[in-house]
Amino acid sequence: MVNWTHRILRQLLAVGVVVLIVALPVALYAQGVSKPRAPQLTPNHTERSVVISWDSRPPGSNVTWEVWVWTEQAGWTRLDDGTLAVERFEHTGLELDVEYWYTYRVIFSNGEGGPFSHYGNVVLSDASPSFSAPTVTAQLVGEDINIKWSEVPGTVNYRFACWCGAGRWEVVDAWETRETNYGPLRPSLTYYFAVQAVNDAGDSTAWSEYAVVTTPAVIPTRTPVPDPTATPTMTPVPSSAYDTWLSGITIAPYDQCSYLLYREYGFDRRSESAQHLRQQIVDSMDGRFYDPYLGQYFGGRETMEIDHVVDIYEAHISGLCHANRKSIRRTFVYDMENAVLTSNQLTGHSDAYDLAGWLPELNKCWYVNQVVHVKRKYGLTMDTAEADAAIAVLSGCSSTDMIFSNSPTPTPTVVTNDPLQMYDDDGDGHISCDEARRHGIAPVYSVHPAYSYMSDPDGNGIVCE
Repeated sequence: MVNWTHRILRQLLAVGVVVLIVALPVALYAQGVSKPRAPQLTPNHTERSVVISWDSRPPGSNVTWEVWVWTEQAGWTRLDDGTLAVERFEHTGLELDVEYWYTYRVIFSNGEGGPFSHYGNVVLSDASPSFSAPTVTAQLVGEDINIKWSEVPGTVNYRFACWCGAGRWEVVDAWETRETNYGPLRPSLTYYFAVQAVNDAGDSTAWSEYAVVTTPAVIPTRTPVPDPTATPTMTPVPSSAYDTWLSGITIAPYDQCSYLLYREYGFDRRSESAQHLRQQIVDSMDGRFYDPYLGQYFGGRETMEIDHVVDIYEAHISGLCHANRKSIRRTFVYDMENAVLTSNQLTGHSDAYDLAGWLPELNKCWYVNQVVHVKRKYGLTMDTAEADAAIAVLSGCSSTDMIFSNSPTPTPTVVTNDPLQMYDDDGDGHISCDEARRHGIAPVYSVHPAYSYMSDPDGNGIVCE
């Protein structure tokens, strides 16, 4: 007799439908957040094993992982022992011609669990070849990081991925060589690199194990050509400068101690609270719609968006990730001292989350002083790179007042401020994930101007993951 229960369950798993299974101690998707991508599976048919790996580690976090497997015969079984600290697990002793389904999730240092991933499945057979992930090495060479990886037979190209301070993975497809350099670098930052091999059939290996490089506080530079007319000098930032400009702020590495759920911050640009915040900002500027980054006035609120001086993601990894600080997250996002109206014309601002990654050309002194003020107000940390960037600006400021100007100098690079003109290819008034990926902006975070024209069903502030 056919076991219809198992057959239906298999079909539901194949399309990613949520199924509540009693054998799991926790309902997999009760958390209501986006699921991480499916794990990469690298089978070894000769050894009857499979390596499960994934590429979603939050950098700077003390986390462990859970790995689960499902078969029609045994149901769900947890594979790890509760101490798995790497993004890789080898499942051995598999049977041939049995379908295995895998999922994983992160467990943060405070005990909170992230969402379970999408499923990945594999069936071992004698006829299938083994296709192994490359081995990657990375080392600091001068001002750059040199990354190399081993050759994988049958590969037509490689995907090279880097978690390099932007809060997300950056992936380059169709990399035919087996070596590259990455730079410029930021001091005191940990860089993660991974590589995946792709064969002519389009099949890919698992992502390699990470190659990790942490840059020093002072990055060595190449020897410059001597200038006989000048005597080079080097003035390091004195430790007293931290006390002078950053008093009350803890200098420490970023730490994502819990999963970032945007809904816990409760910020919605279309909400009544956001409209009230807009009006507060306009009232504080005598009724003017002014973009302090561009130094330009605009006709009305329809062309302006709320921008957080200290980004939500930055605040989360600077201290608001701790469970005992949840109560002030909503206060933070609707605090007028942490908000301005911008026209979203500046390029690069939404891609960088701290002072070391982006500074406006106009109102630089005001902006940095405001970041310091907000971080001090909410007890948020700064890493060394951001602290040094703040001191470099503030030490040269005669005033930190906002400058009002109709013609900022120098003029920042701008692009059109209409996301629909930029990304809505079919002109339907909505930006789809296909369009976002085609323009290279996926995944799209809530800080991106395109987000307002996209659907975010789970409300976590990220679409097209």
